[in-house]
Amino acid sequence: MTRLLLIRHAKAVGDGGAAGDHGRVLAERGRTDAIRLGLRLVEAGWLPDRVLVSDAARTRETWTLAADVLARVGHEPEVRIDRALYLAAPEQIAQACRSLGAAGGCLALVGHNPGWEQLGAELCGEDLTLPTCGTLLLSTERSGSWTALLGQSGAFRLHDRLVP
Repeated sequence: MTRLLLIRHAKAVGDGGAAGDHGRVLAERGRTDAIRLGLRLVEAGWLPDRVLVSDAARTRETWTLAADVLARVGHEPEVRIDRALYLAAPEQIAQACRSLGAAGGCLALVGHNPGWEQLGAELCGEDLTLPTCGTLLLSTERSGSWTALLGQSGAFRLHDRLVP
């Protein structure tokens, strides 16, 4: 079974100052929620092998805080920061995964709405909402590349939603 985690960044501050939207960091609630996300992933047993993270400050911080929790239980996945995931649409998200090759294991994608909700809805064939720090736990028995699977409507089954 191939697993996919679609993780929306945690609650960010309203203004990134001189750094703009790209530089917005997490609010206090966001930091708490990101740590809670790490705990929930451990409890659920959905530990990613690889993680692709948008290069925005709020997504990197979300993953760093969640990953600290995973590291405490000895789990440290391969992580790549990718500019192409910043405010990406579903097609751009799939293309950002082209270098991953064949699907398998558990992949986490950390990014932004509306792209994450749209991708989740397309992959599951149902309307989904994804609040800040919300996570969709998806799986498929299909094979192929990550790019191909992420481009197939209805390719995944929704197992659960983790919300803060």
